[in-house]
Amino acid sequence: AGYVTETVGSTNGFLSMNGNAAQAVSGGGTFGNFEVDAGANTVTVAGGTGDFTGTFNLTSGTTAGGAAILLNNATNPPTIVVNAGVFAVAPTFTSMVNVYYIGIDKTVGNELPAAADKLNNLTVATTNGGITSGRGRVLVNVATTVNGILDVYPNQALLLSGVDLTMKGGVINLNGDIANVAATDQLILDAATGTTITGAGV
Repeated sequence: AGYVTETVGSTNGFLSMNGNAAQAVSGGGTFGNFEVDAGANTVTVAGGTGDFTGTFNLTSGTTAGGAAILLNNATNPPTIVVNAGVFAVAPTFTSMVNVYYIGIDKTVGNELPAAADKLNNLTVATTNGGITSGRGRVLVNVATTVNGILDVYPNQALLLSGVDLTMKGGVINLNGDIANVAATDQLILDAATGTTITGAGV
């Protein structure tokens, strides 16, 4: 097992937890750009650990710690990049966050805030689907509210399944698809001053 203790704080560097055994993270310092690339293993964030303020990469493996994982940067919201890793339990979304999906097809998980005021930008940039190479999809099965920009890349799809997606932000860049499983699964445009939709998608 390995561990990292951060007591001073580092906001400009990059720390990757990519060992071949269970690992732990602790300390009251601030973490900037951070990655969990643990394969079949688990990285546990201990209670009392400082804020994660930059990009949090879920590359592979399981990130445990739940509420002890504090995502917090009110000036420049942290970005959670979801590849093949997962949060075992939802972290604490102190500030808004951006969520950015890459890699193969996936269903959203604990990285997506449940609260209506915590998701800033949502990006679907998956690159390789399970059915057709180069075409991917992110399935959303929890009610979600986007307060910033919604961006769907070419050949990718945001698929609503049993829920609505509420758009309170002012911009949708749609070069892929937004689709629904049932007619009751809706994209709701709810920005006070309207939403501009651009792109070649549907």
